[in-house]
Amino acid sequence: MYSFFKNSLLAVAKNCNNGDFSPILEDDFVSRVYFHLLKCNYNKFSGRTYIKTRVLGNINGLNDRYKYDIVIGDVVRDNHTKPYVVPDLISEFKIFPIGFKPQQLSKRRNHVIDDMHKLNEIYRCYKRKVLLLISLFDDISWLEGYNRNLQVNGINRLEHFIAERDKINRNIKILLIRKNDQNQYELIEK
Repeated sequence: MYSFFKNSLLAVAKNCNNGDFSPILEDDFVSRVYFHLLKCNYNKFSGRTYIKTRVLGNINGLNDRYKYDIVIGDVVRDNHTKPYVVPDLISEFKIFPIGFKPQQLSKRRNHVIDDMHKLNEIYRCYKRKVLLLISLFDDISWLEGYNRNLQVNGINRLEHFIAERDKINRNIKILLIRKNDQNQYELIEK
């Protein structure tokens, strides 16, 4: 399943390199990955892939108000609760696009850390049974830059995300689409 998801992100990077896609908002990125998941293996993912949905139902200690950007899993419908997804894979998405103000970008940075905590709650319930991902799209190389407080530590924003992830839960994978030195979009895994 992870390879299908990763290939969907690679397809998004290829779309960007071909000039076929340029996300403006996070939902653009999520919907394009969703499209490629279904395109690569419709029979496997069509009835199991959900956008902005809840998971797990009535598990103690899990905030059931959380909605997750993409969840792959099976739906459970019982008469006593709302339908929910028992996840095999969950990915939260963030985009750092052209045209956002520094305050908006900083807010997104904080949201990535919040998403790591959300995913860690899932891990506490399911352990290694669920693939947990943070999918990022950096159109402006913002993650390669430094914040004043990070510059003192000598780490850029992406390295800060990795350090925070390692503190929260090393089982969360970070996937990032960014421009390389040849100004081509590429996918990196952390």
